[in-house]
Amino acid sequence: MSVLLGAVRDKQKMKKKLKAEKMKKSKSSGATSPSPTTSQSYIPSATTKVWNWELNGSAVSIALQKDTMDVWCNDELMDVTSNFSDEGSELDFCLFEHKARIRICSGGSSKDGMSHTLTVDGAVIPEAKAKH
Repeated sequence: MSVLLGAVRDKQKMKKKLKAEKMKKSKSSGATSPSPTTSQSYIPSATTKVWNWELNGSAVSIALQKDTMDVWCNDELMDVTSNFSDEGSELDFCLFEHKARIRICSGGSSKDGMSHTLTVDGAVIPEAKAKH
């Protein structure tokens, strides 16, 4: 029982940390935080991959926490199915009524690192770029 409670607490801490990181970055850049009626966009970092786009006329922001492999959509933790293979791993989840997948593969050489690709209903979604 304590293991389950610890896992829930860890998820809650990660959600708070992600929100705090997002607010900190938006304040440091001089940007104002979005109003509650607009969808908030995640900010890419060394530990977070982000995809921002429009789906069915609504703004969608997906964040992958690389250290925990948690997938967030508009501040909601997604229920993810993980599949591992020799080529890498795949994280499958439902995004509203759409099938979504994040494929994580080795870039080939050690300096290339890992590549992360989001597809929704088979269409590749471009990754958000970090602003310097």
